[in-house]
Amino acid sequence: MTPRIRIAALALILTTAVAPALACGGYPAAPVPSEPELSQLRAEGQSGLDALMARFAEEIHLARGDSPAADSFRRTERWIALSSALDRVAGQVDSHASGLFWHTDFDRATAEARRTGRPILSLRLLGRLDEELSCANSRFLRTTLYADPRVADTLRSTCVLHWKSVRPVPRVTIDFGDGRVLERTLTGNSIQYVLNADGQVIDAVPGLVDSASFLAILNDAVALHTLAGHMASAGPGLVQLFRRPLDRALEVWGARLAATTDPVSPALGDARLTRPVLATHLGAADGLAPAALAAAPVAMTKRMVELAPIEALVSRAERIRTKTDDAEWRLAGQLHEPYITIADACVRLMRSKCGGVGDFEAKLARYRASLAADTVYNLAALRPTILSWLANADALIDVEALNQRVYAELFLTPDSDPWLGLAAADDFTALPGEGVRFPTTTVKAE
Repeated sequence: MTPRIRIAALALILTTAVAPALACGGYPAAPVPSEPELSQLRAEGQSGLDALMARFAEEIHLARGDSPAADSFRRTERWIALSSALDRVAGQVDSHASGLFWHTDFDRATAEARRTGRPILSLRLLGRLDEELSCANSRFLRTTLYADPRVADTLRSTCVLHWKSVRPVPRVTIDFGDGRVLERTLTGNSIQYVLNADGQVIDAVPGLVDSASFLAILNDAVALHTLAGHMASAGPGLVQLFRRPLDRALEVWGARLAATTDPVSPALGDARLTRPVLATHLGAADGLAPAALAAAPVAMTKRMVELAPIEALVSRAERIRTKTDDAEWRLAGQLHEPYITIADACVRLMRSKCGGVGDFEAKLARYRASLAADTVYNLAALRPTILSWLANADALIDVEALNQRVYAELFLTPDSDPWLGLAAADDFTALPGEGVRFPTTTVKAE
């Protein structure tokens, strides 16, 4: 080994060994807070999490990095304990990347919403957001949406955050018999609701969508929440508000689906695929984000005044969801893929999650394509259907009632099916008891 190589190797070893200490300014690292202190910080909400993150800011900055020293530090007992403490206070795995505080007590979330005048963003998922093995969509939300600095900053400044587990997520472990084990979750979906302080739904974002599309919807929903707060709690004036986002969703995403029939036709024009459409619910451009997806030009003023009859909008939403075939959905996803941007912070978090397993660049490319397809389907098929339910109601709908309908009719995982479609009653498996086991109960002797 040449002197130059020895010096370089020694520098790497020293950097890796002392990184945690240097991260704390060269002084011994501050102790990880005890459980009573973590409980107190959690009771303080976002401010408690902010204080904890400020205390360990240098170590968090190191852990967010993409260097060999950062990778080594993330494997230390020190970081494992510290990240667990952060997640305990935040109520979310990977909270060091998002810095977001999540309520799990809905009453506390609604109290905070009343105090601040903010809407609630309530995530419903299979499994728990504070556990690694929650449903796949919620893991992707943690990794590529909530870790996006633009999304995190917007959520932190405009919403009260809350999550609730709909039911445990099914898990499968495959033991190959030679020490190798593969662990995954099966089935399950998630949905984010924007609610008022009474738990009534203002908007909904089902499944996984790209960050730009999410922010466009969220910004409009926050504005709609403000407007709805000045109106009566029921009646045609309030319910009519939902016709506007429904009309806009059908216009924007319907245009992309229409483009799949002839994506290179001159009749579509370049503007159809590159010009952003203003996704405004209120008819005013100031302060509202543009839609991420480009589509055909829309006569905004005319559409605000001459809304289509609600029955026609509902019918169109249902046709899009049920009549569009798989090939059209795939092509629509390909057309949307150029608009997908994954933040650098999210890419770093994704890479750290992979832990060097497999070709990361190939994984990233495949994920981007999947995210584009999911975005189009969720926003062109599922969200308009939910908006049509809201627009066709006589009053605002309670989130629990709507969530039951979403999971039963759209996600096809109703409460009435305890096996989530994984154990069909008419399937023969040639296993004792069809491979089904139930929790054992112990009968106490008299």
